[in-house]
Amino acid sequence: MFKFQGNKYHKLSDSELITLYQKDESSAIFTEIYGRYSYLTMGVCLKYLKDEDLAKDLFSKIFEELGAKIVKYEILNFNAWMHRLVKNECLMYLRKSKHYFIPIYELEISEEKVDTIYKEEKYQLLETAINTLNEKQSVAIRYFYLEDKSYQEIAQLMQTDLNTIKSLIQNGKRNLKNTLLQNQVFKDEQN
Repeated sequence: MFKFQGNKYHKLSDSELITLYQKDESSAIFTEIYGRYSYLTMGVCLKYLKDEDLAKDLFSKIFEELGAKIVKYEILNFNAWMHRLVKNECLMYLRKSKHYFIPIYELEISEEKVDTIYKEEKYQLLETAINTLNEKQSVAIRYFYLEDKSYQEIAQLMQTDLNTIKSLIQNGKRNLKNTLLQNQVFKDEQN
């Protein structure tokens, strides 16, 4: 985890760097991304996993898959996107890892904290479900619900007509609902 300096990509902003990588997939560009985000990634892994060896393993896995994910998604704010990606990977690892599971009733925490944990888990599941949508639906849903953009603003940002945006959001909402219900998420609240 080193800060690489001196290459021709060092002075570019994150957005410029990501746009270039999405077009070129150059190892030199990826090296710059690694240099900028290795500390953040390892720090988040350590924060959630609290074990250096596990954090290093997950850190490696994240960077092995990162190139393909950068090319796949439209990324508006790479720093926030990367932080969310690493956090999600950590949380998914912890959920899958049986030796880290602690039943909620065994924890000595307040009811307010339980609600916070529950909401965070729902948010993470929602985030994962949004990532299953096709790219245009995912982008439109994020703009509309997470960034509170109007249909008109989204149409301008995505360079398409208003009816297409409405359709993307409507179909995205339906697909999200189906995915979440299929995975038993939010089912209790439907009854």
